[in-house]
Amino acid sequence: MVIIRERSLKSPPSVPTWQTVFCSLSMIILTFFIMMTAWSQFEVEKLAYVRRAVAPAKKGIQEVQAEMEKMVQEQGKGGLMRIEKKKGGFTAILATPLLFATGKASLDSSAYPILDEVARITLNAAVFITVEGHTDNTPINTQEFPSNWELSALRAVNVIRYLHRKGLPLDRLSAVGFGESHPVAPNDTEEGRQKNRRIEIVFSEEAY
Repeated sequence: MVIIRERSLKSPPSVPTWQTVFCSLSMIILTFFIMMTAWSQFEVEKLAYVRRAVAPAKKGIQEVQAEMEKMVQEQGKGGLMRIEKKKGGFTAILATPLLFATGKASLDSSAYPILDEVARITLNAAVFITVEGHTDNTPINTQEFPSNWELSALRAVNVIRYLHRKGLPLDRLSAVGFGESHPVAPNDTEEGRQKNRRIEIVFSEEAY
């Protein structure tokens, strides 16, 4: 006799209720953070777009030159300040007495109005500024300035520091001291030496 027994079918183990709730909450929280991240990125991009739209257009090198020439004409300064055109920009040449006392690198208070105008004109401009310090060949040998190299370099740096304090970013500013190595006139006369004692502020469309 053949006996057929029915195989009992066991139901699969049930998932605890807390696990189901936990998984559901995890999915909801994950979805929430994904949406918040996407929305945050959208807001950042929208804010950047708005800023670009309302920001004033930066002045170009030609507009800066025109304003500097106007400033030189208005300030006058007895011919101690002039503008020279150069490839890719221009140079403002300032005689040393406009900015510094003899043998000193600290800015004289008479320099502030001139440099304030330079900062105002170039603050919102797409230009780079390099300040060059130049001296005559009169020797200097002090504890502070062993040679004209140190004197010219610190003068240029102090001009840069002043412009930076007025809001110009450092990535658009540079300074260099040439000492007596770049004369523009013979040093055998007082007139020539006076021409060689100068600060040149070079404005260009590209970094120095």
